[in-house]
Amino acid sequence: MIAYQKRVVEMINKVISWPVRLLAVIATALVVYLMTTGLAVVKVNQTHQLAENVIKEVKHSTHSDTLKLGIEVMEATGVERAYIASLPKQVSLGFSLGDLYRLSVRYDQNGRISQQDLGLTHRNNLQRILNQVLVLELNRSIENYRSTTYHALNAYRYSFVFLLVLYLLAIVLFLLGRKIAVLPLLLATGGYFSALFYFQMSFNQSVHHTFLQPMQVFLQPQVYLSLSLSVILGVSWISWCYSQQKRLLRSKQ
Repeated sequence: MIAYQKRVVEMINKVISWPVRLLAVIATALVVYLMTTGLAVVKVNQTHQLAENVIKEVKHSTHSDTLKLGIEVMEATGVERAYIASLPKQVSLGFSLGDLYRLSVRYDQNGRISQQDLGLTHRNNLQRILNQVLVLELNRSIENYRSTTYHALNAYRYSFVFLLVLYLLAIVLFLLGRKIAVLPLLLATGGYFSALFYFQMSFNQSVHHTFLQPMQVFLQPQVYLSLSLSVILGVSWISWCYSQQKRLLRSKQ
């Protein structure tokens, strides 16, 4: 009779455990979605100041006679001021980890970054010039550190895939009811968060004290939400696993 009761308790525990396991898998899938689509937003709060900085930089450093002539004509006719005034006061451009992955693939294929790759559009000649200068400056910075950039892009792509594999491993371990499932979960989330945070810090430092200083990178709240959700899921899963072990021990006594 006692042995029968123990088997019944064990069966009940197993039945109850499956909804918990599935809930953990769903939560992990949500973490993956939030983290891989969470944006690092390149934000410009002073677009007019940035436009003026870019124009000055182009006049002093460009080797394109056509570009320089176009700016001089706009200045002489007063069109430059009108164009600057027509710019929105704030502009933002978001990049997710998936976007950065595709951008690295495009760079490998073409050897440069284009306006289309960055999703830049223009409505007038000034915006077109601004876009050209921004892309030119980006490609010039990459070219200055070509060897480092090449290794960094390769490392990023391999890391991106590896961290996805870690999430997949976490899902499998959650389904099997293993405590160790939290390890690949937290490693993957920490890795993705570190990549976005590194992008934020390196970009902000690289434009500091340059004519692109009005541009700043910020991480969207959903990135932090994904990190928090991973920690909560990890702690909850460990607590639940220990409670299951205690029930099993009590049923065997």
